[in-house]
Parts: sequence; C-alpha cells; structure tokens
Amino acid sequence: MSHLDDQQFALLALEGQHVLTPEAAAHLDECEQCRTEVSAYLAVGDALRERVTLERPSEDVWARIAAELDSEPVDLASRRETRSASATTTPAPIPVPEPSGNAGGAGGTVTELPRSNPWIRRIAFAAAASFALGAASTVVLGQLINRPNAEVIQAIGLDPLPGWDAEGTATLKQSNGDTILVIDLPEPEIGDGFREVWLIDRNVERLVSLGTMTGDRAEFTIPEGLDLDEYVIVDVSREHFDGDPTHSGDSIVRGQLS
Repeated sequence: MSHLDDQQFALLALEGQHVLTPEAAAHLDECEQCRTEVSAYLAVGDALRERVTLERPSEDVWARIAAELDSEPVDLASRRETRSASATTTPAPIPVPEPSGNAGGAGGTVTELPRSNPWIRRIAFAAAASFALGAASTVVLGQLINRPNAEVIQAIGLDPLPGWDAEGTATLKQSNGDTILVIDLPEPEIGDGFREVWLIDRNVERLVSLGTMTGDRAEFTIPEGLDLDEYVIVDVSREHFDGDPTHSGDSIVRGQLS
C-alpha cells in the first residue's frame, strides 16, 4: 500500500496504533519513512499532553482566586491589530490561481494549493499548538494586569441548611471605595420561588436584605454605614411571590464572617 496520510499520522499521535487498519499497521512495520513521521508527531503530542500534578486547594482559596480574576476579558483582536500595524515588514501575498470553472457546484469554485512537505506539516502543527497556548496565557496575563483595584477581605464557605444540599462561597472585597459581597452558589431547583441574600446580626434577631439572586453568581454593594462587625451572618433564602418582604424562614445556605 502507499504511505500513510496526514489523518492517519494525527490519529496515531492521539490514539495509538490500534486505530490503524491491519494493512496500515503492516505497512508501518515495514516503512522507515512512515515510522519517522509518526515519531515526530508523537513527540509533539507528548509535549503538549505533559501535565503536572497539583495539590487541590481549599474552597476558600478558589473563592479568593475567582474574586481576584473578576475582570473584563482581554480584547485579543485589538492586540493583534496593534501588532500588525507596528510590524516593520510585510510578507508578500501568496498568489492564488484563477478559478477555471464551477467544479465545486453551483456558484462555487475550487482551487488546489500545492501539498506541503512533511517537515512543514510538523512545524505548522507545533505552531498552531503554540499559538493556542500563547493565546490562553495572554488572556490570563491580561486579566491579572487589567483587573480592577479590588482587595479581598475574606472568603467563607456557605453550608446547606436542613432540606437543601447546595453549597457555595461568599467573598467580601473592597473595590473603588465600596465593600462588595460576592455570592457563588449553584442555582438549585426552587419551584415558583426566588432567592434572596441577607446579612443577619450575631444574635439572629435583626437582618438586612441585600437583594435577590439569579444565576450562579451575584454581587451586592454593602450599604454605607452597615456594621459588618455586627452583621456577620450571610444567608441565602428561598422566598415566595407572596408580597411579604420579611424572611421566609427557609434558608438554603448560611455562613459566618469572622
């Protein structure tokens, strides 16, 4: 049979030799050229799959990380335009053959580009992988550099109360002179009700509503003058559409600030 094609090389690198037909596997055993190609693809794939085992952080650590990275995503398109405008040289365009007919169907044309050699394919494969990793790194770096001036004061876990199994986190932070409470809590099935976030005093006698919560995350600005040394209990309750502004008594999760 003829040499293995690009698709077979890629499958070998990703899945192993078991994906080949018996004929292709027999050819690989006999063909030095194809074995060299496979080795090159495997080397690149192994490098991209290399992992480092990390210790799992606590929930409080995750909450602080999420609060620190809470910023607008980086505009990669504008960065690419800036780099392009500042380039000192511009590569010559690749000529494209004029279409000779509508071989691709009604309204379509087909042009054929020359087949690249094996080394160019490997270089392109590695370059594409490097670009993907570099783009991801740029997003993370940009978030760290451009994030708002926010200081995390503390982060706590929110534990479920009887009848509920949801768990979440509450993060208190300072941003631009405001004190912000960020609630991360997967949205549970609550039927025809809604969720409301409260701050309750140490003696569980007085409480202040911060507002309703939709989705898995919500941010609330602490009212100016509210004493967080006294109102230390964070509570998320299930409320009903009954027009009653008081706490329903049905708390989903609760945690205490220190």
